[in-house]
Amino acid sequence: MNAKGMVFGASIVAAMSFGGSARADLLGGLGEWRGAGSVFDGDGQPQGDFTVALTRTAAGPDRVDTTGAATFSSGKVVPFEQHLRVQAGKFLLDSKRGKGAGFCLGADLCQSYEDRGNSQATATVIVIDGPASLRLLITEFDHGRAVRFIRQALTKQ
Repeated sequence: MNAKGMVFGASIVAAMSFGGSARADLLGGLGEWRGAGSVFDGDGQPQGDFTVALTRTAAGPDRVDTTGAATFSSGKVVPFEQHLRVQAGKFLLDSKRGKGAGFCLGADLCQSYEDRGNSQATATVIVIDGPASLRLLITEFDHGRAVRFIRQALTKQ
């Protein structure tokens, strides 16, 4: 499987229990998270599985940095890094892949969008199952067309 363009850290940092006060909840999901996921092409055909491990660290009162890696069953490792800031009731995302923003629709559902440049983007839906469990559906777009879907489930260690 070609891992180029895969987005694993996208919006994971944003999903850690944003209920009422975004600033307080931003720091609630700090620490190590682990999980697994699957990649599908634009037609929904399976492309492979991976495991993911990440660490969320406070980098100030309104900023969290996330670093981690996804490891495919083939042994290929794809590292990622992302920075999140809370501003005016939403979160701002910044990574080497692009910039974006998102917000939560209640205590258990969040969304984000990241512009990756060159007519590529990523949209993420985050379902928060509890303080130590969440699921994500990441959709990668190329010129407005969905070209890849990534599903993940993560638990706090």
